[in-house]
Amino acid sequence: MSFLALWLLGTLDAAFVGFREAAGRSGLVRKSAYYARAMRRAAFLGQGALGATGIVALMFYLGASEPAALAASYGRAASHMLYALVPYAAVVLAALAVRQVPVVDVQALMNVTILGPFTALRPVVLVGGAALAIAAEPRFEIAMLCVMGLACAFGLGPFLTWRRRGTPVVD
Repeated sequence: MSFLALWLLGTLDAAFVGFREAAGRSGLVRKSAYYARAMRRAAFLGQGALGATGIVALMFYLGASEPAALAASYGRAASHMLYALVPYAAVVLAALAVRQVPVVDVQALMNVTILGPFTALRPVVLVGGAALAIAAEPRFEIAMLCVMGLACAFGLGPFLTWRRRGTPVVD
C-alpha cells in the first residue's frame, strides 16, 4: 500500500511541476486547457522517472542475497517516507480545494498563505522524506533509491524547461 501511495504522490507532484513550469508562459486568456495539457505531459513524463526507480529497486531485489529482508526494508522505508509526504500533500490538496471557492480573496489567501510557501518547502519535504526512509532503513539500496528519486523529482522541472526551449509558448 505504501508503494501505491508513493506512486500516486509522485504522479501528483509531477503534474504540479508541469503546472508550475507552464505558469506564466502563455498569452491565452483562458488557460485551463493549456495548464491541463502541461500537467498531463508532466505526469506522463513522471511515470518514466517513477518506472526507472522501480526498475532499479527490482534489480536490487533480484540481486539481493536476502530478497525477503530487502522487500521488508523497502516497505518500512516507504512507510517512513510517507510520514513527511502525506501531511504536505494533504495541506496542498486542501488548499487547492478551498481555492475552488469562486471568491478572489479566498483564492488569493490560499495562494499567499499555503500554495506559495509550500512550493518553496517542497525540496525540504522531499529531502526530509528521504532522510526518514534512510534513517528507518540504513541500507545502501534504500539510500540509492532515495537519491535517484530525489534526482528525478528535482530534475523534472529543469527537463520540462529544457524540452520547451525553442518551441512555441502557446500550444
